[in-house]
Amino acid sequence: MVITPAVFIALAQASVELQELLAHHHTGDFGNLCAEDREVNRKAILRGCRVLSQYDLPTGERIWIISDPGARTTVLLAREY
Repeated sequence: MVITPAVFIALAQASVELQELLAHHHTGDFGNLCAEDREVNRKAILRGCRVLSQYDLPTGERIWIISDPGARTTVLLAREY
């Protein structure tokens, strides 16, 4: 797993636990995605491809969690992409 330093700061400022977001991501609660992106994720899971989750923090910061099956999960701020 790769987590950018800015994520730790943003989560602390928002009083949100990383484990909570990872649990949502792992169980298929992909956060604040549009219907089209949710469908892309559904198809990606069936094909074993990359999956994206997006979570908006109370501070207005946006967290992305991207999992590449067989590779790694990356947690970053959307603005860092």
